[in-house]
Amino acid sequence: MTATLPESAPTRQSTPPNYWVGFLLNVLAAGAGFTYLGRVRLHMLWLALTVGLGVVSALGGSAAEGLALLGGWGLLIGGLVLYRKTFLELEGKAGWSMTVAPALKWGLIGLHLVSAVALRASTVQEQLIGLQSAQQNVRSAEERASQMLHKVSVASIEMVLAEEGGVPAGDCMTAVHKANVSEVTACEVLPGSLPDGATAIRVTFEDGTSQIGTVK
Repeated sequence: MTATLPESAPTRQSTPPNYWVGFLLNVLAAGAGFTYLGRVRLHMLWLALTVGLGVVSALGGSAAEGLALLGGWGLLIGGLVLYRKTFLELEGKAGWSMTVAPALKWGLIGLHLVSAVALRASTVQEQLIGLQSAQQNVRSAEERASQMLHKVSVASIEMVLAEEGGVPAGDCMTAVHKANVSEVTACEVLPGSLPDGATAIRVTFEDGTSQIGTVK
């Protein structure tokens, strides 16, 4: 014994359904516009096809995602074309008749709309999380690249100081200029600051970071 959707006896409607309300429902929740016209079975068919595409996309990998995307657009366009055809057929009859109880009709539409909105919100949240993660990865890569450039700059200053054969008194900005190193705000000499008693230099950059170099 098969279960069927509860339907009431056909009733005449003094005011026919609004075409654009059903059209918008079909865009927001695949097939909901059919239930708005009283065609619940078409709604369930479109909903089942949409769920099936979602399952294929989730389980089939990247290639299946592309096919599911194309299928989704096909369902959307096909649903809108079929909705228009169904609306015109019903409009051509002598008065509108509704075979679905209003409570069932709006209950199904409301449930589908809420589910569709929740699913879209979840998808958007996942995309935002992915975007934030990508931004963090980019920032980390930029920081690593900046640190590498700073190390190269410090090495250039060390080479200039080594060629000059001595450690300048006070700061070492003269060596910075000779090394043609940019983005340096300070170069401080730290005599005997290393464990072996050697002299170090602290180079501070415009981004607020600093690097320690040695003078041999």
